[in-house]
Amino acid sequence: MWIMESRNLAYPLTMKSLLTACLLLLGIQMGAFCQSGCATYYNFTEVPPKYPGEEMGIMKHAQDKILPLVSAFYKNVDLDPGNWITSLWATLYINKRGTVVDVDIPDDRVRGSLRQHLCDEFLKMKGWKPARQDSQPVCATYPYTIRCIRWQD
Repeated sequence: MWIMESRNLAYPLTMKSLLTACLLLLGIQMGAFCQSGCATYYNFTEVPPKYPGEEMGIMKHAQDKILPLVSAFYKNVDLDPGNWITSLWATLYINKRGTVVDVDIPDDRVRGSLRQHLCDEFLKMKGWKPARQDSQPVCATYPYTIRCIRWQD
């Protein structure tokens, strides 16, 4: 089987080249996983991750960063207000250094560019104190929740 020709040279697609490509992609994926320094993320810890200002800091972040993104999205999208999200749940994955390294938004109604903008904003959150278990910093999840939202112009 031939997959590419360049300057009259043909390069065969072999099992070896497929295996090499797969191993390379796996290595890149594992490298990204290892950069977070976390093999396990705890859902419950002795001391949970803390954002500066704790609950008030999270509420201010939601008001200043998250709500404007959602409001702007709905201004630009022709959706029946009955289909708008009324709550937002996200799971933030925070490593041992207090950096948000991943985000999960399980609601399928949060889609496309809104999902990407929200993830980008969550990944920018700085100043977290990492969770602690047995007096050691550990990787943990943080449930970021905004409920009973009424979007306004």
